[in-house]
Amino acid sequence: MEFKLARDSQQVLLYFGAPLTQLIENQHELFKQTSHFLIIVNQTNYDSYYEKIQLLLRKQRQQYWYVCPNNSQSSNLAEFERVLSYSIEMELDTQVCVIAFGDAGVIQLSGFFSSVYLGGVTLLELPTTLMSLEQTLGGRAGLNHSLSRNVVSVVKHSRGIFLESRFLRENTLSEIRIGFSRWVRLALGLDLPFYHNLMQEFGTEKQLQEKSLIPYLTSYFALHQLENESGNELSKKFGTEFQQACNSFSEDSRNSSENDVFLISLGFSLFVSVRLMSGVFDLDSWFSWLDRLGYSFILPESWLTSELVERLLKSGGDKKNFLLIVRTSNEELNKVEITLADLVMYVEDYRSWLAEKK
Repeated sequence: MEFKLARDSQQVLLYFGAPLTQLIENQHELFKQTSHFLIIVNQTNYDSYYEKIQLLLRKQRQQYWYVCPNNSQSSNLAEFERVLSYSIEMELDTQVCVIAFGDAGVIQLSGFFSSVYLGGVTLLELPTTLMSLEQTLGGRAGLNHSLSRNVVSVVKHSRGIFLESRFLRENTLSEIRIGFSRWVRLALGLDLPFYHNLMQEFGTEKQLQEKSLIPYLTSYFALHQLENESGNELSKKFGTEFQQACNSFSEDSRNSSENDVFLISLGFSLFVSVRLMSGVFDLDSWFSWLDRLGYSFILPESWLTSELVERLLKSGGDKKNFLLIVRTSNEELNKVEITLADLVMYVEDYRSWLAEKK
């Protein structure tokens, strides 16, 4: 099965619904200009699938394997320098095809590397988690620095995305939660019926772990397509403003994971929406549902309201006003301007509301 994705000015084909062997063999045309492969893979997937992937690609071209750390530990400039050094040592030329096989960190690292190495080389993406699938559908690849997140990013140019559902079925509950939170954001921004369907079908932690998300993939892809085709910047940025402020704190000071911070941030946008639009969204049901799924909503006490507000203003406003994307009474997204005084009030009220829910 094929699905056409619009990313910036390019069309990318996503192949799924069949074993990986069949998917790749059916698309041998993609390898015409390729003399060798550089497979960038995280440690967990290397340990689990090296022999199978090595045999699968052996018919095609010569292989070079680069194994990097799991998850976000690989999506940084230091790891980019290491894979760059490896590629230079192996004398990989412009006919190399980079295969990104693994988690979200691998997708980011491979997307960035393939876009800049020797002016750009071929990229194929094989995501193995819900979050790495989310990253493949995005049009950019960004890397972190030890002092800041996503300090550099590029437009990536993927020749194709290959998704075997077996990989998603083998995701841990933690991996499912990370990717599923992005489904929630997308549904809230573009398709409330799909959001309510997710609430109904995946109402408990057990259901999230045991029920398959595979039947909902086409709906998920369609929403991504809608977001990209319409150039819907409001949808893309919905819930991210508070997240940028939270991520600017050091990781040592956080009591919540990066994924939980993502939902805490989305919750802030919904909280302000309810306050501004007189209860157009059932915030209590939203919180109770995500709580049942095992997500954590904790704002560290060490994060002073004054610091949060200061960081919010830096990420999405000026010294007097803050721009926030909210849901309106017409179930649409809109950007509103919030005064400094109101922003302080909303942050304090949201902190108190979260504390009551613990």
